[in-house]
Amino acid sequence: MRVRCSYNAIKARSSRSYASKTPSTDISQQQQQHFIFGANTDIGKTVLSAALVRASYEGSKKKSDSKTTNTTTSATTSTTHYIKPLQCGGSDESFIRRYAQGLSSSKTLFDWETPASPHIASRIEDKPASDEHVLTTLNDYLRELKTSSLPSSSSAAAASTMRENSSQSTSSVWIETAGGVLSPSSSSPNNNESHHAKNGNGWGWVTQADLYIPFQNQSSVVLVGDGRLGGISTTIASLEALLTRKYTIAGILFIRDTDDDTIDTNQEALKEYIFSYNTTTSDQRQLQQNSGCGLLFDNPDNSIISLPKLPPEPEPLNDWFDCNDVKEPISSFVHNHLFLYDRQKREQQK
Repeated sequence: MRVRCSYNAIKARSSRSYASKTPSTDISQQQQQHFIFGANTDIGKTVLSAALVRASYEGSKKKSDSKTTNTTTSATTSTTHYIKPLQCGGSDESFIRRYAQGLSSSKTLFDWETPASPHIASRIEDKPASDEHVLTTLNDYLRELKTSSLPSSSSAAAASTMRENSSQSTSSVWIETAGGVLSPSSSSPNNNESHHAKNGNGWGWVTQADLYIPFQNQSSVVLVGDGRLGGISTTIASLEALLTRKYTIAGILFIRDTDDDTIDTNQEALKEYIFSYNTTTSDQRQLQQNSGCGLLFDNPDNSIISLPKLPPEPEPLNDWFDCNDVKEPISSFVHNHLFLYDRQKREQQK
């Protein structure tokens, strides 16, 4: 794919000195970490986050139940965790808990009552959250999850076995961002560097995509596309915004905006748009990444998923989550594509 990268043009805003401020973001080899970005607001990002979480632990349980294990092989973990770093109004975590009750843990790191963008809500309520504070809090919580998933120090043999079998682990962490890819993060007077957008009082902010750059090498991204009319443009713009910031894109999910289940024109357009990327060799892709572009999945047919339209509110979503048109493609995407993609990436980094 000929990604039109303009990384140098945004480098002043996206390349920051977090390395000196934020602890290392090295995650466990047993911990698969995924950021869920949205191409827009109100497109079903939290609904699809719940679907991904459900597929994670349901598939792991089936795999666990289908084979016998002994004390040696059972050292590998099978846990699923959800994190919402920034929440404004309501509670996405409560929604996830309602529809993904097999979740191992969930956590909202920063929340404001005002249903607005984080940069506005934090100002209105006088509750600043700087980039450094958000990243450090997220990193500390990820380390806490990593530590809790490992055997105790007295189980050295089990710990060694877990490390050896890390590629088989299904322990996963899902991090749902706020709003769209370029929606503002929270603001703070401590966000006062040149790359921050600021108001008259000096409360600065960056975009969601810029905020989480320090985690890009330890995580893959699932992009929730916009399934509505006009959504092709916003989805492609979001995709390229992530690629220019060197994220690894593992897949794109859509919720259809019509009852027509024969074809999703937005899904098909995205497949056509990125199909030429399949002709790029692995060496060319590495060159693209080194020169300022992210990595994109190999096979659009397995990586771009379209799901049925949601029922009208306030109808519960239990039947939607349980229908085969949702469960089967999401489960296949998670276990046959996403987790495999992440394991291969970790192997390449060893």
